[in-house]
Amino acid sequence: ALLIIYNREGEIEAFIPVEYWTFEVFLKHKNKEFIAELQKYKGEKPDLKTKEDVDEIINHLKDKIYKVSSVEIKDRLRNPIAPYTTSKLQQAASTSLGFNSSKTMQIAQGLYEGVSIAGESTGLITYMRTDSVRISPVAQEQAREFIKKEFGENYLPAEAPSYSVKKNAQDAHEAIRPTNVFLTPDSVKEYLKNEQYKLYKLIWERFVSSQMLPAKMKNTRAIIVAGDCEFSVSSSKIEFDGYLKVLTIDKGDKEKASKMPNLSKDEICEFIENNPQQHFTTPPPRYNDASLVKVLEEEGIGRPSTYAPIIRTIIARHYVQRKGKQLVPTELGKLVNELISENFPELAIKYPYLPSLL
Repeated sequence: ALLIIYNREGEIEAFIPVEYWTFEVFLKHKNKEFIAELQKYKGEKPDLKTKEDVDEIINHLKDKIYKVSSVEIKDRLRNPIAPYTTSKLQQAASTSLGFNSSKTMQIAQGLYEGVSIAGESTGLITYMRTDSVRISPVAQEQAREFIKKEFGENYLPAEAPSYSVKKNAQDAHEAIRPTNVFLTPDSVKEYLKNEQYKLYKLIWERFVSSQMLPAKMKNTRAIIVAGDCEFSVSSSKIEFDGYLKVLTIDKGDKEKASKMPNLSKDEICEFIENNPQQHFTTPPPRYNDASLVKVLEEEGIGRPSTYAPIIRTIIARHYVQRKGKQLVPTELGKLVNELISENFPELAIKYPYLPSLL
C-alpha cells in the first residue's frame, strides 16, 4: 500500500501539463437558449491544442447556418447495483459521507453488535467484513414483501435479482445488508447517532434498491451541423424511476439536467456566441481512502478485514499523512519505501506503477 501511494506521488511530481481546448456554441431555438458541443470538424474528432486551432474553427463558422441534421431518441435501462461488500461500503462512505475507512468500520461494528432500540439491543446490519454480494433467500423474500407493500408490485421484478460473486471471493458471509428491512432508517433514527444513521441509511438503501426493477431512461441526442462542424446536445429523462425511487444519495446523478429544447430534423437554430475554453491536463489525483481501497481490492492486496487496518497502520507509523482526504507519503515513508524496494525487489516488480523511481 505504501509503494502504491509513493509511486502515485512520483507520477504527480513528474507530470507535465499539456494545453488543450474544448469548443461549444450558445444557440437558441424558439426563445430557448442551449449549449451544443463540437464533436467533429471536417469529419474527424477535433484536436484543439492551441488558440490558433480554436481561431480556425471560429473563422470557419462565420455566417454559417446551424441546422439540425438528426435527432435520436433511445430508451435504455439503468440497472440496480449489488449490495455492499466491505470495500464498496468503505468507498461509498468515503465519497458520499466523507468517512475514512477506519471510521466507517468502527460505525459499522456498532450497527452490527447492536443498538438500543426501545430498551432492547438490536443488531441492525449483517457482518460487515465480507467480499460477497450474496443474499440469503429469507432476506430476499423479506425485501420483496417490503417493496410490494411500500411501493407496489410495479417496482418488483418477477424474480429476486442475483449478483455474481468475484472468482477470488471467499464468499464466507453475505453482503452487508439490514438484518430487518422493515427497520427503515427513519424509523430508527431517534435511536441512532447522526453518523450511525447516515451509514445505516447508505446500507439500507443500497440493499433495498438492489432488489427492485431497473429504471427506464429516455436519452435524446441531437446533431447540429454548421459548415464542416458537427455539434451535439443531449438530455436524459427518467421515464420510470424503478430502483432510483429508494436511493437518496447522489440524487443529482439520477437525471441529467438539460436545457435542451424539443428539436426536430432540418430545423434551424439561431447562433448566439462561441464558447471556447482553455484547459490543461491534470496529474493523477493522490489516493484517498476510497481509491486506495479500490486498488487494494483489484490487486488482491489484503482482505475485507484488513483494508482499514492497512491504512490506519501506515498513518500511525508516520509513513503516510492525511492532507484533507488525500494520503501523502512522508519523508520517513519515502525512505522506508526505498529500503523495502531495494531489499524486496519482488514487490517492486509485482507492482511496477512507476519503475523509474525504483
